[in-house]
Amino acid sequence: WSNLEPGNISASKLLDFMLTESGNRLATNLFLNSTDRNTILHGESLHPSSLKKSLPISQFDRIRRICSSDEGFQAQSGDLENRFIQQYKLDWITQACERFSGLSQTDCLYYMKLKKRDNNINCVVQYSPFSRDLQTIIQKHWYIISSDPTLTCFNTPPRIVYKRPPNLRNLLVRACLSGIGTIDISVSIRTSLLPTPKFSHFLNSIPSGNYHCGHCTQCNFTHKTKTPLKTRISEHPSHTVFTLHYCGIETIKLHRWGGDVNTLLLKRQAYWIYTLHTLAPHGLNEDIDLRPFL
Repeated sequence: WSNLEPGNISASKLLDFMLTESGNRLATNLFLNSTDRNTILHGESLHPSSLKKSLPISQFDRIRRICSSDEGFQAQSGDLENRFIQQYKLDWITQACERFSGLSQTDCLYYMKLKKRDNNINCVVQYSPFSRDLQTIIQKHWYIISSDPTLTCFNTPPRIVYKRPPNLRNLLVRACLSGIGTIDISVSIRTSLLPTPKFSHFLNSIPSGNYHCGHCTQCNFTHKTKTPLKTRISEHPSHTVFTLHYCGIETIKLHRWGGDVNTLLLKRQAYWIYTLHTLAPHGLNEDIDLRPFL
């Protein structure tokens, strides 16, 4: 504003207010672009009633702070009432308008001291249509907690604070995208030496870590591998098709923040050795390594 000179000021628009020259003074007024839409929260939205009731107050306070003249405030107030009256209760709008009608711009810009906060404990809950009933139940039966001599810090009922519940975006949109190119493989292991558990997993063609269970008619063996399953199978070209049974049991997927895939594989290997009973003498696994759990 240092480049503005008296007598050479036209209607200058900045953000949401307009600056004009009125005599030897600068006047401000609310500026609305022709492309602006009505972005006020809908009155039937699932929000706390206290929040919706405070919106007209905050909006009338905003235009009173921006409009320097009473005429400009009255004109903008009428437009704001028309936008609110389609969605909000008439009593809320009337009370908010009357609250700022007798105030000037200077009065609204004056810094007001904040009220001293009490020491009540906050009870944070997700907002829902039943939140009011929950608040009533807590306040009605709070005497049970306050009468306990060991809970002296809970003499007064808590302040109920609402937090936003999960919306459609949280429920439908995932931060981590799942892998592509996966197929559903159902595997059943049936031998005379093993139990008959059934496994159903999504095994990627190029997994980061998986378990394989290779066993013929004479032995049982469970082991981990970090190589793709198809590569691991191709390392046994000398086995005949009729004597080798080879299947993937589980795929280990790292978190998006990373981690030690070898440690995770060792943990799951110990689990499957115990579950499938492949520890010697029932199978070829000589021992179970429990160090990854420490």
